[in-house]
Amino acid sequence: PEQFGSSRGYDAITFFYSLINFPLLNKAVFERAKSLLNVNGAILIFACDVETINIKNNKLTHLQNPMATNFTSEKFFRRVCDDLKFSNYERIPCHAEKESSFHILTM
Repeated sequence: PEQFGSSRGYDAITFFYSLINFPLLNKAVFERAKSLLNVNGAILIFACDVETINIKNNKLTHLQNPMATNFTSEKFFRRVCDDLKFSNYERIPCHAEKESSFHILTM
């Protein structure tokens, strides 16, 4: 703490294929996550991308209990970055799962 200052929260928060389950994905989710981060913290999101997801998978009418399907996009995360004043946004395509990407928001 003497050298780096006191820790106010987490170095990173991860969302691994979990944002699709939020019934209402809005700015408040990311505001709360940001409030839990240290000054150099990051939010790491691994999710399907609207631009690359198979259209058939986006129509989940065959489920008996439909889940929320918040397939997000680079455009969405860039807006979160700008609106909430994160210092940087980076999208890294996943080579193992072509329809998914890593999205990194840093303080």
